[in-house]
Amino acid sequence: MKQIKNDTSLRESIIKTIATIARINEKNIDDSVLIREELGIDSIMSLEIVAQIERHYGIVVDEEETLQIKTVGEFIDYVQSKIINRCHEA
Repeated sequence: MKQIKNDTSLRESIIKTIATIARINEKNIDDSVLIREELGIDSIMSLEIVAQIERHYGIVVDEEETLQIKTVGEFIDYVQSKIINRCHEA
């Protein structure tokens, strides 16, 4: 479980994870990109991304909640909120 030093490193880490799993260049991903429509992330890739994020940050991601997320930026905000909540609970 790793701690995030700042929002930039969190953002970069999540984008790198998404890019690796989707097999696309990180430079093609920004906060406004649609996860499913523009990146072609299917349900299997989505599960893989979530599993890596959960392991890396020691959080639990609610799959029902992630269905409402449309953009990379929304996903980053969601993960950040889970990390903050985990820190407050500890």
